[in-house]
Amino acid sequence: MRSSAKSVIHIVMRIFSDFRIFERPPKPGLRLFRWIAWRWLALGVLFTSFILVFAVSHFIGGEPIYYTNEKRNLTDAETWEMIQMFLSGGGFFFIVGLIGVLSLPKR
Repeated sequence: MRSSAKSVIHIVMRIFSDFRIFERPPKPGLRLFRWIAWRWLALGVLFTSFILVFAVSHFIGGEPIYYTNEKRNLTDAETWEMIQMFLSGGGFFFIVGLIGVLSLPKR
């Protein structure tokens, strides 16, 4: 159990050890792709968390989503389809960014 906990901590520390979101992009090379992967990972996390908060406010909080063009509230089925569509986009950015961060070397 201890070795698995240490490996999880090692992976988490590896992911966030070089997280420098506000620095300038490096010169072209592998470091540039790693820099882009960090941006995609951050975008995926932000977008997915926003959509999850949106879904929780609708399904748990009971807030209906008003569709302005047709002047009606969306049904639960329509809302679920919309949430799945946006979660797939955020998940794509998150997965591609995570793969890039974990697979590309730091230097």
